[in-house]
Amino acid sequence: CPDTATIFCEDRGDIWALAVSDNGIGIPESDRERLFGRFERGSNTGSISGSGLGLHIVKEIVQGHGGTVVCERGV
Repeated sequence: CPDTATIFCEDRGDIWALAVSDNGIGIPESDRERLFGRFERGSNTGSISGSGLGLHIVKEIVQGHGGTVVCERGV
């Protein structure tokens, strides 16, 4: 199955809720607390390339607009 991502967006009155889900390798529960830190990567990424900056940049942009970002399983 090719990599896919689904984006959900909902107007909740005072805020907008956005959710992104994919069929990737997943994020181990033990990594979720530090996930949005600079240069942090999942412990299961192995040889998959990346810098560990992507979700940190997302967090900075969202917080810059007064929002919050979280990682939840199975949402």
